[in-house]
Amino acid sequence: MLKTQLFKLQQVISVTAIVLLLLTGQLACPGLSHARTQSDDLIVQAKKAYQLKNNAELAALRDAAIDQRHPLAGWVDHWQMQSQLKNASANEVNHFLTRWGDDYVADRLRNDWLLELGKRRDWPTFLRVLSDFKMNDDLSVTCYAMLARFETNPTTIDKTALAEQARQAWWQQNKPDEGCHAMAEGLLAANILNSNDIWRKIWLSNDNNQKGSAGKAAALLDDSTQQAYARASSQPELFLTRGQVNQELDRSKKAQPFPPSEVPLIDASALNLQALQLWGAQDIEAAAKALSNPEKLMQWRMSNADQAWAWASLGRRSASKLEPQAMEYFDRAWSLGGLSAAQTWSTDTQTWWARAAVRAATSDRPNAWASLALAISAMTDKMQQDPTWVYWRARALMAQAPTGSKGEAQRQQSRQLMAQIARKPLDFYGLLARDELGESAPSLPAPATALTSAELAQARSLPGLRRALHLYSLDLRSEGAREWNYTLSFSKPGGMNDRELMAAAEWACEREVWDRCINTSERTKQEINWAQRYPVPFKNDILRAATSMGVDPAYMIGLIRQESRFHVAARSSVGAAGLMQVMPATASWTARKLGMNEYHNQLIDDTSTNLKLGAGYLKLMFDEFAGSQAMAAAGYNAGPNRPRRWRNGPQLEAAAWAENIPFSETRDYVKKVMANAAVYAYLLQGKVLNIKNRLGPVGPKTKDQGPDNKDLP
Repeated sequence: MLKTQLFKLQQVISVTAIVLLLLTGQLACPGLSHARTQSDDLIVQAKKAYQLKNNAELAALRDAAIDQRHPLAGWVDHWQMQSQLKNASANEVNHFLTRWGDDYVADRLRNDWLLELGKRRDWPTFLRVLSDFKMNDDLSVTCYAMLARFETNPTTIDKTALAEQARQAWWQQNKPDEGCHAMAEGLLAANILNSNDIWRKIWLSNDNNQKGSAGKAAALLDDSTQQAYARASSQPELFLTRGQVNQELDRSKKAQPFPPSEVPLIDASALNLQALQLWGAQDIEAAAKALSNPEKLMQWRMSNADQAWAWASLGRRSASKLEPQAMEYFDRAWSLGGLSAAQTWSTDTQTWWARAAVRAATSDRPNAWASLALAISAMTDKMQQDPTWVYWRARALMAQAPTGSKGEAQRQQSRQLMAQIARKPLDFYGLLARDELGESAPSLPAPATALTSAELAQARSLPGLRRALHLYSLDLRSEGAREWNYTLSFSKPGGMNDRELMAAAEWACEREVWDRCINTSERTKQEINWAQRYPVPFKNDILRAATSMGVDPAYMIGLIRQESRFHVAARSSVGAAGLMQVMPATASWTARKLGMNEYHNQLIDDTSTNLKLGAGYLKLMFDEFAGSQAMAAAGYNAGPNRPRRWRNGPQLEAAAWAENIPFSETRDYVKKVMANAAVYAYLLQGKVLNIKNRLGPVGPKTKDQGPDNKDLP
């Protein structure tokens, strides 16, 4: 204990000394440029020991790191504590938390310790530890906290408010976790939640393709209903067509754990909705045909609200497959349930309804703009404020406005919505909104004023940022990013302000930690440092590669910003490498196409080679998609075969096409690459800040474009 207190005191003294030296200019910041020492090797060895679960070696390395007063000793202590947390005592954890005070590793362990305390049902200790938990971003912890407060004070707690909070947390939790399940189980036993809440959790999980979460929720039903649920899950079509569920449930009422008033025929309707969701996942058209049969509906005892959910589930699956009948399914859902039913659907279903309406509206389907407005109205207020839906709501208002003076108020409302997101002009929809507004678009933010030496020195004095850069220098990038982000948010109440964020970003830029440079600068709300947000490392190399392959340099830089954040040694989980994240097989294929006879796999990490291969592959992607920048980005991210399929159907605006990309990662990627390209063209080439000119239409391949290049990987 004495050793720990001395170590902590020395840390404080060291930090104070560092601040003074920095302020007087007598100490250079080491960042990533400091020489790696033998004690640094100890940290790397400790991480490996933790990954290999070599607890004896890890404990010895922890002691050595603390003895040597290594700046990253807290991380070794954290890994060692993590390895034994299940068997740790409250005293052991308390000593750890005291040792590391306000450091990230303390709050990170506090999160995991709360989960362990929740499993133990040690509510007094849980609530005491929770009061110091800063990040507070784990839904499992949130659920345990609700259960803890209820079980420690069941008579005075507001049960109505608790029920609503519990539902929202449980329904939002996507993974089959222990905390929210335990909360649901406890509150069901106390009759604060009921069987309707279980079914909604199941339906939401089905719509989000979360079979594990649905099954865990179903385990809270009575035994007879669980058996029927299992049959509905394994063979949904047979379950529905045999029509045996109603008789089975009628015989099982005595097994229900809930008061009789809470066991209506919803169990039969709910089970049939469950089966329809899963049948739709297997065969949308067959499920839709059955759901259209009045005799079946009478047999299934389905309420209008449940029928509406079933149609919406089919619509969501159909929309994500880009099928034209999706809108028909959603229209049926709306006619049965209206706004009140639509507001209960999963956020995924609601957004796919809106996307299907965007697709239909921009291909001139009648009444589709009205459907889009309805879809957005069903979303939560927070979702409606997302720039995506602000933009499309504005488009819907403009498209539906009556001609002449009668429609002027509606057109003005549309322009106001566009201006709302155009004030933050650097994302996809902000740029589109600026294009829609034309000359009336808000002025671009002026570049931020230069940082002072005092502001820069203050950023460099923060131990969390210093530790983060030290971790980056050891290639412990995940740990470094977490340490860095925690410091930005929690080094002071309310987090850093714009000036402090820019000072931190500047340090990351200087040390060429480009992901922290960019991401930190993107957090500012009022002031914008354009050079930090849109840096161009390796500018000459990129320009040379882009020019040699006939690729727009601004587009290529924008793609690199999204692919690797300019990290030369970046490696994805699937093996993509370098600035342009080229897959090894793709690199070899491209090298052959470009006549790079001396290429071998080790060269994939060479900066100039990586850029040449990436630019060459990107040029072939442009050739395949007739110069479409949106389709080329989709092909670069997801491979060429998928955008070939996604282009089928009506010709669309590229913005509508991009919003309907079925893969969320690729959808986000395409929008960000396109926005990046527009901004880089403005900053580097002096072009007008315009994204529409880059987008163009997307539709089926025409005969004059020739056959697909099936050789393109």
